[in-house]
Amino acid sequence: MSEMPPPPPPPMPAGQPASKPPQDYMTLSIVATVLGVITCTCIPLITGIIAIVFSNKARQAWAAGDVSGFESASNTARILMIVSFVVIALGIVLNIILLATGNFYYSFNTG
Repeated sequence: MSEMPPPPPPPMPAGQPASKPPQDYMTLSIVATVLGVITCTCIPLITGIIAIVFSNKARQAWAAGDVSGFESASNTARILMIVSFVVIALGIVLNIILLATGNFYYSFNTG
């Protein structure tokens, strides 16, 4: 006798999300934005703010039961957050190199 596969789970009704929503990257987007302000680099600040907007869209899509909209907005927020952290890391490395070589002070006093 062949075994039958278990029945699929019932579909999620619209407006009734599961008990625990998946990752929407809101916290990491806020951290990237704050670090962009602290390190005085414009690119992480801009991409961090846009990541916060997409994280909020992901939360709204999840609350509405739109799984594909949630995944799209969440992936966009994740990519923007990663770009922010990479640029922040490059900025910190560049500042350390400028401080170590003695050119950090010179770069602000040209003239």
